[in-house]
Amino acid sequence: MLRRKIPHGVWRLPLNVRALSRRHVASRAKPKERGTTHWKNVETVPGSLSSVIAETARRNSGPANKTETARIVPQIVSSKLCDDVIDYHGHTLEKYKGCDIIDINPGAGVWTSKLHEFLQPRSHILIEPDIKIFEQFLKPLLDKPGSKYKLAPYDPTVFESLNQLVKDGYLPHQKMPEPNDPQANEINNTLLVTGTIAWDPVLPGFGVSSMARQILYSYTELAWQKQIFHAFGPTRMLLWHLDEDSKVINPKSLNQLGRGTFTLRKFAETREIVAPGPRERGFGRDAVGREARYEIEGIAKTMKAMESRGTSLPTHRRSLVHDIVDDVIKKTDGTAIMTVGETTEYLRLRALQDLPITGLVTNHAVELFKFADVIWPGVTFDMKLPTSKAPAKRTKQPPVLPPHIDRAAGLDLTVRTRSLRGLEQKRQKKDAVVDLGEAVYQLECQILKMDDGNSKTKALERLKGLQQKFDQAHAALDGNYRTGVNTDLDDCMSLRSGFPRIDWDKRTMEPLVMQPDEFWPANRMSLSDIEPLPNSEALSLQDIQYFIDFIYGLLSSITADLPHALEDLQSGAGDLIEEVPALRDPSRGGRLSMDRFRARSLTMEMATELFKAYREWPFRNPDTDISNFFRSKSNKPGSEFTF
Repeated sequence: MLRRKIPHGVWRLPLNVRALSRRHVASRAKPKERGTTHWKNVETVPGSLSSVIAETARRNSGPANKTETARIVPQIVSSKLCDDVIDYHGHTLEKYKGCDIIDINPGAGVWTSKLHEFLQPRSHILIEPDIKIFEQFLKPLLDKPGSKYKLAPYDPTVFESLNQLVKDGYLPHQKMPEPNDPQANEINNTLLVTGTIAWDPVLPGFGVSSMARQILYSYTELAWQKQIFHAFGPTRMLLWHLDEDSKVINPKSLNQLGRGTFTLRKFAETREIVAPGPRERGFGRDAVGREARYEIEGIAKTMKAMESRGTSLPTHRRSLVHDIVDDVIKKTDGTAIMTVGETTEYLRLRALQDLPITGLVTNHAVELFKFADVIWPGVTFDMKLPTSKAPAKRTKQPPVLPPHIDRAAGLDLTVRTRSLRGLEQKRQKKDAVVDLGEAVYQLECQILKMDDGNSKTKALERLKGLQQKFDQAHAALDGNYRTGVNTDLDDCMSLRSGFPRIDWDKRTMEPLVMQPDEFWPANRMSLSDIEPLPNSEALSLQDIQYFIDFIYGLLSSITADLPHALEDLQSGAGDLIEEVPALRDPSRGGRLSMDRFRARSLTMEMATELFKAYREWPFRNPDTDISNFFRSKSNKPGSEFTF
């Protein structure tokens, strides 16, 4: 979609973000840089669909105002990708055959026509703001005899526009349920929403860096609020979006979990159907995925589950990581569980064979792995394994370098390789502390299942000693590694406890791997299946807003332990822990020691029970009767969208 101008204030923010001040709404956040090559300057193969779209878009791009940026919605140009999605995921859509479809930004219509052919809908509404560009692709669909397609002149970035579509009668088969009708809270299986929520370059939102993230968040959150297309009942969505926006609705590590993404788990379950292959691994909060050992373990768990059902990824839709996981499963007798040291050593040996390991370690580490093997043959990066020749102690004499390596570059690489090995040693110490933490958790769960008596007393003594050992080892680590222990422990518990804390760890199928050139302009794209959960508690609109606000306040310290998070919410609120039995019930994801239970590890059942306990608490701050009390306490632009 080419965006020349978005009129100020046209996006009517959902209830939970209306507290943004006019100043905040007026200030459009600057999107992160994603590269310097604009789509207008990207070459295409002559005669290809990409070439036709590109030429048409360039002719109609503008913008009239030179200070504005011409943006376009990435277009699916691979029919094969669409066919593979339907072959792989179509069985879950069988109940939608003959339904109504709302199609957002259909563009060139490749995905549109493939989905239409499979579902044979009774109506297919095309919301395409840039019909001038895509008319030549959509007109044959609209003009076909007996066509079920209908063009709707609305803008999906304008909130009121979608409400207007509902009012204007484009969906005559849909009926709005009565307010007191119990069916109003059930999933509407007669309507499906699909489309592409992405722009190239990134379209900034109101107070946040990305309009796409804002839309993905709002479409999902509104599932229970009977607004936009959810007015006919909570509606399932199949949405294409940039891969980097996945963390908004389907984070792949608890390190990426924010207040907004936590809240969405109340309203919907998200499955990733398509994803790009692994990209170079980064650092910090925005790093790709989680620790490599847990990345491999999680994929192995899903692949084994698929195998038990007789399904598998198509060969051409696998990534190199799937090949690595297959090999690790064989080497670990099916468990795919390795220590950090074993994982690093395994990946290092692959790198020495020039086998790809992209996405599991940084490219910088690969370079140093190879260099270390040259200057220290036989050295390992698993500190538990013996080495035939350990790195030499620091002396005034430089190491002997192979003749093909420049002296200055070689000395620099030597220093960095020593540093890498030192960092790896710290990581493995951290890993040992994580294993201690998991042992503490397992013993806590055993104790909670015991009856009072001598055995339980002895177990509590063992627990006290194990906790002390963990605390001492944890305190001995450097600051960043102490934080890393908490992240790894939470990811480990999400994977192994039987109570996944993120939808990614609930997946029963691995996503198909797409190639960037299957879209134009080439982009790393994902397809998410967002399926609303039924509002079984029949929460009112006001209750929903209270819940969102409570979670916003509780998770303002998302990495804090639960007692501290509750005390930060309101003094004395830590007492509410005793009102929530699930917190100490291992059969529901609980544990014994609440000071070792981080707020982000709450299951949705626990969060809901805490919310109810807080609303009924006689000491609750009466100001929290304002439905955006905790959200309004922050004055930062975009604070309402802390994804």
